[in-house]
Amino acid sequence: MAAARVRIMIGPSCILASMLGLAHVAALVVALIVALPSWAKLLVGVVIAASCGWSIYRSALLRGSRAIVELEIGESGRAVIRMRNGAWHDAQVQGSSLVSPWLTVLNMLPDGGRQAQHVVILPDNVDPEAIRSLRVLLRWSRPAGGASGKPARTPHERV
Repeated sequence: MAAARVRIMIGPSCILASMLGLAHVAALVVALIVALPSWAKLLVGVVIAASCGWSIYRSALLRGSRAIVELEIGESGRAVIRMRNGAWHDAQVQGSSLVSPWLTVLNMLPDGGRQAQHVVILPDNVDPEAIRSLRVLLRWSRPAGGASGKPARTPHERV
């Protein structure tokens, strides 16, 4: 029997953009409430606004050259990822990834890389059938004991 593989195209997420925007607005409100000189509040406000723009651009709109826009994952947690710049890389899904009904965060370590790449998957940025298949694959397809020798995970634990 051939190993199961799931291929997903990842698009921009309005939900993630909204959540990031709200988090930054909350941070800005807190910065304005704190007793700081006006120049410091202005500086903090500029930094928060820049952070908001960058995080939405990179994470929600997937416009950064290193944004993952497509991935194919097999049962073993091995994956092939395509970056926005068109480059394909082999990668491994890390155990710190999170799979839940409304949010999936995949932490991917490209082969030979030192820094993990993160994929935030919400209901509005992928095909519903593809994400269902991915969740099933990530929750249930790992062999008992896995490659690390740890016991099999329950469906409510992190991947």
